[in-house]
Amino acid sequence: MYKFIQFSFLFMLLRFFWAYWVPFGNDEAYYWDWSRSLMLSYYDHPPMVAWVGKLGSLLLSDYSFHSRALVPVLHFLISILLCCITQNLSQKSSLSRSQYIAMFLMIQLAPIFSWGGVFLLPDIGLIFWVVLAVYIGIKILFSKDASVWAFIFWGVCAGMALNSKYHALVIMPFLYVYVWVKSYQRNHAGLFALAFLVACIVSAPLWVWNSQNDWVSFSFQTAHCFSGMNIDMIRGFRVIFAQLLLVSPFIFVSFFMVSLQGSKLQYGSLLRWLSVPLWVLLMCLAFVKEVLPHWVLVSYILSLPLIVLRVESISKYCKINFWVFGSLCLLVPFLAGSVTVTDFVSTKFLNSRPAGMGEITLWKKLKPIIDQEIKKTVKVNRSNCHQKIMMGSFRWWWTAQLSLLYPGHKLFNFDHKISFYDFRDKGVLEQLKGCPIMLVGQRKYYSSSRLSKYLSIQSKKNIAIPLHNDRESVIVHAIIL
Repeated sequence: MYKFIQFSFLFMLLRFFWAYWVPFGNDEAYYWDWSRSLMLSYYDHPPMVAWVGKLGSLLLSDYSFHSRALVPVLHFLISILLCCITQNLSQKSSLSRSQYIAMFLMIQLAPIFSWGGVFLLPDIGLIFWVVLAVYIGIKILFSKDASVWAFIFWGVCAGMALNSKYHALVIMPFLYVYVWVKSYQRNHAGLFALAFLVACIVSAPLWVWNSQNDWVSFSFQTAHCFSGMNIDMIRGFRVIFAQLLLVSPFIFVSFFMVSLQGSKLQYGSLLRWLSVPLWVLLMCLAFVKEVLPHWVLVSYILSLPLIVLRVESISKYCKINFWVFGSLCLLVPFLAGSVTVTDFVSTKFLNSRPAGMGEITLWKKLKPIIDQEIKKTVKVNRSNCHQKIMMGSFRWWWTAQLSLLYPGHKLFNFDHKISFYDFRDKGVLEQLKGCPIMLVGQRKYYSSSRLSKYLSIQSKKNIAIPLHNDRESVIVHAIIL
């Protein structure tokens, strides 16, 4: 266990470098902006990702890195907790050397697990609190006299998981019911009621914010998952194939094996009850809705202890699997953060149309163009205007990325879809009447009719961004009405 912790710590340091090296994706920039405007909860997700980003920003001051600071630490703690869970389920004082190696390889070298310990996304908070709740739940299962404090902390973990991501609404009830039914203390209903009460209190920010905003987040997530369904077999199999690559074939196949086969472990079925229902739900949705491959990350994570306990020795298949996917896992972050490499790929292979890769390559190319435009801007001496030129864009991810580029400027979002910015900036524009604002965004999202409700357009300029021919953009100067 000591060597496992040592090597995991070294990989944590590597992830700190990756967190500094790899540019922010659109979602991360969005969550970073949340961390600058803390609320009880948010339209898109519960508040944990903003809390993690904010705590990270209190530790470091570099805008390109600070909000990711806690993510590698949480990944490190998850690694240790998974080993502890595996050891407790085996009811042995220690795992075998091969089992420690297997756990290390899976959590550190499977791409989706490894990269999940770098980027600021809601999943890292969900996984940490769910894994910690499982660890405490297993302790309660094996204890004939668990303390009141164990149940209180168990409730805290459940509440924090709910504050992390709505996936917890599927996972935590299974954990709660399983432990209650199987526990030696199942007749002590008061302790389980206490844990439930604590979970409700801890997750109160989520419930209070939604109650104040007509339960809009729940409505959004329900519609996001269950409305507008249409069967698309290719889309569904594409998600499954993406998982095969992201978790590696060894883990993907092993997940099915431990899910379908029985376990001789006393409480081995617990992890199947926690991982399989969510996986089945999301995979069914993948054939009728757009589902991202990483949404099922927590299901695979929860299956790792069962996979490890099947390991007797590191097979040749396992070694080849992690040589290939481990190399991919280690190489991609270094390449993604290299401007030379991404420019070469965009030019030689993508005809300067980087598509999804543009999410991390666009902004360094765009900044010099915006800087020149800011210098040309005439300042207006009005008491209600900001000293620095106010900026904005037409879609939420542009607004988030521009906020990351210009943290000292006030930015507004003029998106036709609801986002966090609608709640943050409610009523603010009315106080800035007559102030100048500069909008930057993709031309295809520019709508003069929509903007005319809020702004008086003064000028519009088309701009060309080097190596990003698929992002024809505009700069708009306007006055707030």
